[in-house]
Amino acid sequence: MLGLALAASAWSGACARSEPAAAPSFELRAVTAKALASLPQPAEPPRPDPAMVERLRGQIVDLAHLRGRMRDAVLQDVTGAPEPALVAASALLAAQDTEPEVWHSAIEALGAVGTPRALLALANVVDIQRCHDPRMRADAARAAGRIDADVAVPELCAQLKYETDGETVIWIADYLARQRNYSGLDGLRVLAGNAREPEVREHAGAVLAEVARDAGFDDPDALYAAWHSADPEREVPRKEPSPELRAAIWRCVADLGVFDLKHVDDARFVLAGSPWWVVDVLVQALHEQEPHLRACVAQSLERMGARATAACDELVKALDEPRTAPAMATALAAIGCRDAVEPLVRCTTSEAGPELRNAAARALGVLGGRPAVDALVGLLEQADSPDLRQTAAEALVPLGAGARGATLLCDCLTRPGADHDTAEAALEAWLAGEADAGKRVAVEALDAWRALAGDPNRTATVAETAERHEARAALLAQRLPDLLRP
Repeated sequence: MLGLALAASAWSGACARSEPAAAPSFELRAVTAKALASLPQPAEPPRPDPAMVERLRGQIVDLAHLRGRMRDAVLQDVTGAPEPALVAASALLAAQDTEPEVWHSAIEALGAVGTPRALLALANVVDIQRCHDPRMRADAARAAGRIDADVAVPELCAQLKYETDGETVIWIADYLARQRNYSGLDGLRVLAGNAREPEVREHAGAVLAEVARDAGFDDPDALYAAWHSADPEREVPRKEPSPELRAAIWRCVADLGVFDLKHVDDARFVLAGSPWWVVDVLVQALHEQEPHLRACVAQSLERMGARATAACDELVKALDEPRTAPAMATALAAIGCRDAVEPLVRCTTSEAGPELRNAAARALGVLGGRPAVDALVGLLEQADSPDLRQTAAEALVPLGAGARGATLLCDCLTRPGADHDTAEAALEAWLAGEADAGKRVAVEALDAWRALAGDPNRTATVAETAERHEARAALLAQRLPDLLRP
C-alpha cells in the first residue's frame, strides 16, 4: 500500500488534480481528537471548606488596610491554603461591589498563591471582555508575570489582539517573554515608539530592552528579527512546553473547526504567535479530516511566516489534497518555501482546479526564480481564464517582469469582471519600480498617476473610484508605448 501511495504522489507531482477518479495521496485522519485524548485531562479542582473560604475572604479584604508585619503575616496565612484562597480571591474579583483596594489585594493574593490555577484566574481578569477596568487588567497581568508557569500563554497571547491599555500590553508581553514566547514584541515596539503617555513609552522601552537582554541579545531589533526568521542557529531561547500547555494548544487547533468565527480567529491568532514547537503541532494538524479546520491550520502557518519553515515539506505534500490545496499554496509563499517553486509551477497547469491555479500563480509571484517567471508568462499568454491571466500579470510585477503584463493590467482597470483594485495596485507598483530604476518616462508617468489619486483624507465613493480607474487607464494608454520601449 505504501508503494501505491508513493506512486500516486509522484504521478500527481505534488499538486491537486481535478479528475474525480484520482484519490488524493495525502492521508487524512482524526488528528486533533486523537491528540487531545492522549494528553492529560484537567483534574477536577478540590472543593474547599466553605467556612475556610469565607475566613480567607475576610482576610483578603483586611489586606487592603494592613501594613508591615501584620500584612505579611496575613498574606502568608492566605497563601498557606492555596485552593480556598483562590476561590475566595476569585469571588471578590467577580463581585460587582468590590472596592478597588480590595480587588488589588485579591489580585495580590492570587499572585502570591502562584499555582497554575491561580495564574489562569489572573488571566481571566486580564480578559478585556470580562474586565473593563484597565487598572485591574494591568494589575493582574503584572501579577501573572511573577508566576513561572506556562498554562496561561494562550489566554494572554489572545488578549494582545484586543487590549487597548498600554500598561496591560507591556505586562502581557513581559509574561509571554518569560515563557519564551515573543509575540508581544510588536506591541512593545509600537508603545516604545508611539505611545501618547511618556511614562508608557519609557516603560515599554525599558521592558523591551530587558526582554532582549534576557534572551541574550544586545539589541531589541536583533531579537525581533530573529523571532520572525527561520532561526536556523536557534538564537532565540526555547523552552519545552508543559503537558498542560500542549493540551491548551491542541484545544486551540480544535477551535479552528468550530462555528463561532471569533473563536476561530482567536485560535488562529494564538497559533500564529506561537514559538517553534507549535509548528510540529500544526504540521500534524494538516492531516485533519475536516477541510475548514485544515485550511485554518494552513492560514496559521502562513501568518507565522519564516518561523514555520519546518512545515514546508508537508505543505508541499498537502497540495495533493484538492479541497484545501489553494490555502497550502498561499502558506508556502508566505513562509518563503523556495523548494516549493517546481511543485507550484505544476499546480498552474490545466489539470489543476481554477482556485488552485490562481493561488499557485500568486505564490510564484512571491517566491520568484526563472521557473516562476516562465510559468507566469505562459499563463499570461495562454491561459483561457481572464482571471488567471490577470493574476499572472500581477504576479510578474514583483519579479521585475511587470512590463510583460502591463497592457493587460491597463485593460483590467476598467474591464467589467476584472479586479480593478488589484490591477491598479499592480500598475502603481510597476511604475514605481520603473521610476526607481531611473527611467525618466516612468517618473513622469508616476507623477501624473499619483496626481489622479484624489483626496487622501477621504474615502472615495464607488463612482469616484470608477472615475479614477478610467482616468488612470486613459493616462497609461497614452504613455504605454514609451513605457514599454526598451
